[in-house]
Amino acid sequence: MTERLALLLSCWLMVIVGCLRTTASAERSLLQAYLETFPPYGCNRDPQQSRFRLDPVYTVSGNRVCMTARVVDCAKPGSDCCDPKIDFYKIELDVNKQCKGAVTGFTVNGKPALAPTFDPYATNDTKAVIKLTGLNLDLTTADGAVVCMTLGGSCPSMETLCAEGNGFCKYAVVQSGTCDCCPIRSPFPFCACNRTLPGLVPFTFDKTPSLSLNGGNRRYCLTLRTVPCADPSSPCCGQALSKVEWWSRESCRGSVRAVYLDGIKIDSQWGVNGTFKIPQLNMAPSSVPLQGRQGGLGACTYSMFSEDKDCCPIGSFVTLGRRR
Repeated sequence: MTERLALLLSCWLMVIVGCLRTTASAERSLLQAYLETFPPYGCNRDPQQSRFRLDPVYTVSGNRVCMTARVVDCAKPGSDCCDPKIDFYKIELDVNKQCKGAVTGFTVNGKPALAPTFDPYATNDTKAVIKLTGLNLDLTTADGAVVCMTLGGSCPSMETLCAEGNGFCKYAVVQSGTCDCCPIRSPFPFCACNRTLPGLVPFTFDKTPSLSLNGGNRRYCLTLRTVPCADPSSPCCGQALSKVEWWSRESCRGSVRAVYLDGIKIDSQWGVNGTFKIPQLNMAPSSVPLQGRQGGLGACTYSMFSEDKDCCPIGSFVTLGRRR
């Protein structure tokens, strides 16, 4: 009896030790996964649980890059990361490992903020994050706030700074205190394509749409025009316009009643992350007359896709009337 009891105890100890080893191994694997993922710590990365974002179009003046913050509706109300008291304290940028010291300073609404920090991460420090800390914005002050950073050193431009290599950085919005919420925003449009240079496709919208009332609805009319390609050697230059996408808000789904091109109703769709699309345009440059072609819609940031969808330069225009 004693021998059997000893044997059973031994087996149970082996099971317990094995469980502890398995748990420790799982924790190490989870920690390793965090260290390889942007941002490199455990937090809620869900972009649907965020009250803030940056406009996809930034401005460049010399080596100074400025981004505009926005307050957005939370797609998952009730989550901790959508709490009305949450703030916008920090922007973390996914950057190239050789960009240490590239951001020499940054401002919020023209006022100097804390010195940016650079932290390598991942195995053998093959990745890096730059943290712009001390924004001190909240739901009442963040909308329209302008965050500017000065670039230099080995990464004097967004094309050399950002890890994605296309002039647009993946970024995380982080609150003050414990970093439980770090929703990640990927560059718009949310697909793999060349968005770096305006004019990669020979199409654009006029900067200012027209606005009129149509019963209880507002009608926004945009004029589509052809323009010379910024890079005539680009394979996207001579291609047809495949589709146009707008970056809107999740809460705006269903707000567009219809889309017309030259007075004819055409197909439109809603996609992920509040993206509104006019698909299947398949419009050759030769089909756009000098006076342009008109469509009815309203938004501020858009992307035009080449026929093969390899190029998707983004643009913007002035919005009219109250914000939706």
